[in-house]
This record gives sequence, C-alpha cells and structure tokens, in this order.
Amino acid sequence: MATNQVSEWRRGWPAAVAGTVGYGTGASFMMMSAGLFVLPMRADFGGSTSAVTIAPIFTFLMALGQPVSGVLADRWGARAVALTGLVLLASSVLVLAVAPAHPSVLYACAILIGITGALTGAAPFARLTATWFDRRFGSAFGIITNGASLVTFLAAPLIVYAMQQHGWRAGYVALAAVILLIGLPINFWLFREGPIATRAGQSVGAARIIQALKSALTDRRFCILAFTTLLASSALGGFLSNLPPILGEKGFDLGMAASMAMVYALAVSIGRIVGGLLLDHFPANRVAACLLVAAGCGGLMLGTVELSTPIILMTVIVGLVGLGQGAEVDFIAFFSLKLFGTESYSAIVGLLTFIAGTGMSLGGIVFALIYDHLGSYALAIQIGGGCFIIAGMVMLLAFRGMWVRTADPMPASAR
Repeated sequence: MATNQVSEWRRGWPAAVAGTVGYGTGASFMMMSAGLFVLPMRADFGGSTSAVTIAPIFTFLMALGQPVSGVLADRWGARAVALTGLVLLASSVLVLAVAPAHPSVLYACAILIGITGALTGAAPFARLTATWFDRRFGSAFGIITNGASLVTFLAAPLIVYAMQQHGWRAGYVALAAVILLIGLPINFWLFREGPIATRAGQSVGAARIIQALKSALTDRRFCILAFTTLLASSALGGFLSNLPPILGEKGFDLGMAASMAMVYALAVSIGRIVGGLLLDHFPANRVAACLLVAAGCGGLMLGTVELSTPIILMTVIVGLVGLGQGAEVDFIAFFSLKLFGTESYSAIVGLLTFIAGTGMSLGGIVFALIYDHLGSYALAIQIGGGCFIIAGMVMLLAFRGMWVRTADPMPASAR
C-alpha cells in the first residue's frame, strides 16, 4: 500500500502542480480576491455597498455553469475545458478593467466573468486528480484546491499595490496578468490526464451522465450533502466577499484589511491540505464536523473584534473562518467519489459545486443587504457563524455509522 501511494505521487506530481496553479488562478482566485475591490469601487462609484458587490453575481453564474463544466470535462476532457476557461476568464477581467464606470456595465462584466469562470471551477481539476490519484485522492485534491489560497496570498500585495497607485482598474489588470502569465503557461505545459481513465468515465455519453445525475438526486445522502453544502457555502460567501468591509466598519484601514485577507488565504491553504490529509485517514463526517464548527466559532468571534483586539487574536479568528473555506471543496470532491463512485464523476461534482456557488452568492448578497439596511454586519456575522455550526452538526449526526473508510464507494446497503 505504501509503495502504491509513493508511486502515485511520483507519476502524478506534474498534474498536481498544474492543478494547483490552474485552480489557483481560475474562478476561486476571482472569488477570494473580490473583497479587496469593494471599498475602492464604492468610493469611485459613490453608491451603496450592495451596488458594487459584484462577487455574488459572478459567483452564482460560476456555480450555475459548474454542471455544464463537469459534463464538458467528462465528454471532451478536462484539459481543453481548463485551458479555454483560463483564457476567457482573463479576457473578461480585462474587459471589466477598461469598462465605463456605470452600474449596468459593471453588472454585465460580472455576468461575463461568471460565465467564463465556470470553466475553471472544481469539476475539471477534480477529474484531473481522479485520473492520477486513488489512495491519496483526498490529500492530492487538497493540495490542488490549496492553489486558490496560495495564489491569493502571493498576489494580494501586487493587487493592493496596483490599486493604491492607479485605482481599482489597475488591480483587475494585475489580476488578469497573473492568470495569463502564470496560470495559462503552466497548465498548457503540465496539464495531462492520467492512466486511471475509469475514474472520470472517459468519453461518457450524455445519456449515462443524465442517468448518474438522476440517481444522485434520488439518494438521501446526496440531499444531506446538498443541504449542508448550501448552509456552509452561504456562510463562506458572506464572510469571503465582505471580510474587508467588515473590518473597515470596525475602523481598520485597507492595509490591515489586506493583511487579514492574506491571513484568511493562508488559513484556507492550511485547511485544504490538512482537510485532505484527514479525509484520507479518518471518517469524513467527523472531519467535516470539526472543521465546520471551528469555522463557525471563528465567525461568531469576528463580531467581537475591535481596534484594540490583539493582532494575534485577530489572526486566530480570521484563520478559523478560513479553515472552513479551505475544506469545503475537498468535502465536495471526496464525498462525491466515495459515496457515488466514478461514473460521471465530474458531472456530480459540478452539480454539488453549483449548489455551493449558489450558497456563496446568496451569502454575499445577504451580508451586504443586512449592512445596507441595519448599518452593521453584526446580525450577518451571527447568521453566518450559526450556519457553519449547524452544517457541521448535521454532517456529524446524519452520517453517523454510515461512513465506510475505504477507497471504494459506500456500499448500496448503507444508502
């Protein structure tokens, strides 16, 4: 077993590098960096917070396109989908950078980013991972999805510097440059699907894909996953797109908000790696419960932060919320593979990712609307923390005694 695991990493490391950089410079990069643009854009447009919070728009559309992205990856291959998506996403960001400063144009650009960004979501990179890794799928996919936080952590200073020197438009130019000059070349060179072709159902027909989705929708385990994913992702979307404004409301400047965004990105990175490793070794329902409840506690504590709060405590609080964000995509890919098997895998991952993206979009909108109506994020923070905790407890209790820790899907008798 140990030899097989080492062999997987020896032959699959180029794919892991491609996946890490590709996923890191794709749709998740847009979502994780979106909060940095809210305050500068609000100052330029002179509108409300909700008027310039475009992340929920493109997050929802990215989610809406995930099932389609999964079907395309199953049918035509993940490499073609990912490379096309990176080119189109960067082009869409550049359009936003030069677009006229009008709300309708802003929303149109957000729609364009959402449509093109869907091709760079979890589905093609989950398929890539599944064709190279079996026994270490959890840890490998955890490293790949860690790319989003890693890229954000490294690129945030560049984006903030560009905005401080030349405005928010320059920030989007810097973001597009990261995609085109780093993400695209590395994926063009290293992105290749592996020898475990049956993992992703190579060249699966449309009828089989639809049948697999119908089967998942009638499985009560899928309903549990969908419900908990919606709860947790709603909280994630709220905190992710509003973290800098939340800190700004409490008196912190843009520099401090950017520092906390980097802490958040680092915590997401740790959460994805640790989450993937834990999923390979412990019952997944317990791992999910621990990380989601920890994120909920961090979210609730965020409401108590003040200017006098020690920086170490601030780091811990923001870091706890980031742990939940880090593990969420790992949960979707891992549970889908272990519970429902390999047939039309990308399509099922895409469907769950759509649910997650919908929740993130709703969470971002609700947080912004609560602030606009109440003049405070306090209620939104309490709701977000509660959603994390409820999702974790449901995962723990609903799958108690059902989870079989093997490399194969759960037997039908456990459904």
